[in-house]
Amino acid sequence: MRRAYQRAFSGQRRTIARQALLAAMVPLIVALVIALAVYQLMRDHAELSRQIERTSTGLTLSQEMLVNVLDAQTGVRGFIITGDEAFLAPYREALDAQAETTAEARQAWSPGSRERELFDRFAAQFAVYRRELAEPMIALERQVLAGGRDSQRVREDLEVLVASGRDKAQVDDMKRIARDLIELIRARVDAHIAQAGAHQRNAQIVSIAGAPLAVVLGMFLVGALVRRIRGGLNVLSEAAERVAQGDFSHRVELEDSREFAQLANGFNQMAARLEERKRHSDLLDRLTRSLQDCQTSDESFAVAEGYVSKLLSGTAGALSLYRASRDQLAAAFAWPPETAAKPHDQMFEPGECRSLRTGYKYHFRSADGDPPCRHFPVSSAPEGLCIPMMDRGEVIGVLSLTPLDGPGLDQETRHIAAVLAETLALNVGNLRLRDSLRDQSIRDPLTGLYNRRFLDENLGREISRSRRTGNPLSVIVLDVDHFKQFNDSLGHDAGDAVLIDLARLLAEQARDMDLPCRLGGEEFLIVLPRASVEQAMLAAERLRKAVSDMDVEYRGQPLHGVTVSLGVASYPDHGDEAESLIKAADQALYRAKRAGRDRVERA
Repeated sequence: MRRAYQRAFSGQRRTIARQALLAAMVPLIVALVIALAVYQLMRDHAELSRQIERTSTGLTLSQEMLVNVLDAQTGVRGFIITGDEAFLAPYREALDAQAETTAEARQAWSPGSRERELFDRFAAQFAVYRRELAEPMIALERQVLAGGRDSQRVREDLEVLVASGRDKAQVDDMKRIARDLIELIRARVDAHIAQAGAHQRNAQIVSIAGAPLAVVLGMFLVGALVRRIRGGLNVLSEAAERVAQGDFSHRVELEDSREFAQLANGFNQMAARLEERKRHSDLLDRLTRSLQDCQTSDESFAVAEGYVSKLLSGTAGALSLYRASRDQLAAAFAWPPETAAKPHDQMFEPGECRSLRTGYKYHFRSADGDPPCRHFPVSSAPEGLCIPMMDRGEVIGVLSLTPLDGPGLDQETRHIAAVLAETLALNVGNLRLRDSLRDQSIRDPLTGLYNRRFLDENLGREISRSRRTGNPLSVIVLDVDHFKQFNDSLGHDAGDAVLIDLARLLAEQARDMDLPCRLGGEEFLIVLPRASVEQAMLAAERLRKAVSDMDVEYRGQPLHGVTVSLGVASYPDHGDEAESLIKAADQALYRAKRAGRDRVERA
């Protein structure tokens, strides 16, 4: 008898149905003595086992509900952060999965049951989340991406909706409902176990006079099986509760039966996927925050390289951007740094990349006969992925990668690469836009020279540097002679042509350290760091002669007689502050005007 028990519950992986059958065999042999009483007990126990299995199905459904809401929330948040439609894939998959879960739940739980009531509440909350939060947020983000006159207002509406925290509150409500459902299922299990105990006691009363040994043995075998089932369900319930609380690192080990081993394996795979997605999401969030603190493209590329190596581990790749001429692309950075493997040449032409030619990402596998992009060396690229980087409707570069080893580029890796391409493109575009706006704020729109604002900000700084280093500093103020005559006789467009050609000449004549500025109208100023008054006088004279020899054309006709008068002043001889130095140069300019124009005077 002891050997039979050890064979039935030896710890080897057996199905629950087989364990139940083995548990029933010995009591059935003894049941010849106590007949229908023990037989009825086993029938009741079999029904109890089926009820427990059905309850286990409910536990699986509750776990799927949690996964669906987490996937939906992840997809919507990813789309709001990046604006990438591909990031909505988890959201759409969650909707499909929820539809399947709904169908299975309505078959598993009859109307009017408590389980059905909790599930209907969850389904209603999920529908509200989708209708009132997810879909509106997706629609608003799409309106923002589409642009238009109302894009700013739509962006503000979206920010208000995100900041309200309603989506988090709605998801938290759904998590609470799922936990209530798990607790209810556990209560059902406890009720079934209590019913099994009642059956055992009834069988004992019936058979106490006839076969006490059979009763004791039956109770022992049934109790052992129930403990195994209850233990497995408790482990799964506790694991589901920890996942619901955000602990995706927890794993389940159940080897008692094939059914529980399959449930545990499925649960562990689900938790591993959720943990990996959370890790990727955290890295992407940290990357986005780090990029926001970067002031230059080189700084942002240095930051991105470290994160990309972690997010796309097991791959080699590079981010390449168009050069200013847009006839070639150059690698901004490549990964991983510790390997010599290069996914493509450091520089290549746009026509060598299929994704740049089509504007869509291109995924090729040489084993399937797909032609690789020409910028991938054929010998090192059995598989590759190129994703064009878009900024405000313009392709600015491409993110390309190839697997180093392993099975290749799986769907998760391709999705992360697409999100990275979108994030980095947005960062590069924002930095370029910020530099462009800053340049516009300090440049004169007509001539392209620095404006008065730039001069006010930098002349004092240059004087402070000269005071600290002891180096000289000079300024040249110049004014176009008889400029009003050009405007009065030929119009303002002719005057603008004179100013534009003069500004071009100033830029050509200036040293790299010099700061040519337009003060306003026809008046200009040049800051000459490390130049004494004598050196500045020579530079002013060269400039005067160059202006006299300058050819200015307006509507195909030459404009003759363009000359300038110049005044020179030097720090500290003629002023130790910006205002006094400019004033001294202005006074020298006025003397040049009074002395007959087309000449240079020093302060």
